[in-house]
Amino acid sequence: MYVGRMVYTPFGSFPYSQAALDTPKTPKLAVGAAGAYLPGLEPGERQSLAGPLGNTNIVSVNSDVYQLEADLAFKYQNFYFEGAYDFRRIEPEEPTPFGDEDAWGFYLQGGYFLIPKKFELAARYAWVDPNNPNDNGNNNQTEYTGGLSYYIDGHNLKLQANYSYFVDESDNGDQHNQVVQGLMTLAF
Repeated sequence: MYVGRMVYTPFGSFPYSQAALDTPKTPKLAVGAAGAYLPGLEPGERQSLAGPLGNTNIVSVNSDVYQLEADLAFKYQNFYFEGAYDFRRIEPEEPTPFGDEDAWGFYLQGGYFLIPKKFELAARYAWVDPNNPNDNGNNNQTEYTGGLSYYIDGHNLKLQANYSYFVDESDNGDQHNQVVQGLMTLAF
């Protein structure tokens, strides 16, 4: 596999960590792009780690896999925002019933500290078109999430609560799911 990534940070260093815990006094911006090329992926070759790429219904013959990604992150005072666009193409080396398979999607998420460095309100929107042969029709997936985070010791100790609403589209009718999560993160 061949992988490359470039990041442009016009206003100085921008460590990739979510939330504006550092409450920067000046705007911080990072614009990134990445690409990956995996030639000759064999069916089931990376089944344990590859997700859809390990599914022999999706990668049924040796295939070349291309991935592109572009992202943007911004921090200023108590506000944080990030978003990314992802694209993946699977090109079979021999004819298959499905031909090339493209998948793409994006996400946007942000947060604002109501109490600086302690209590954050956050939201996320994500959309993906997996376009895989398991569902040749409409199979788009959408996520809407809202959450609260309480930082006791930065990212080392925090409490989070999230509500997510998921929509999985299908030609046979959409499926709607709701998830409520409570999390405690302890990092050392």
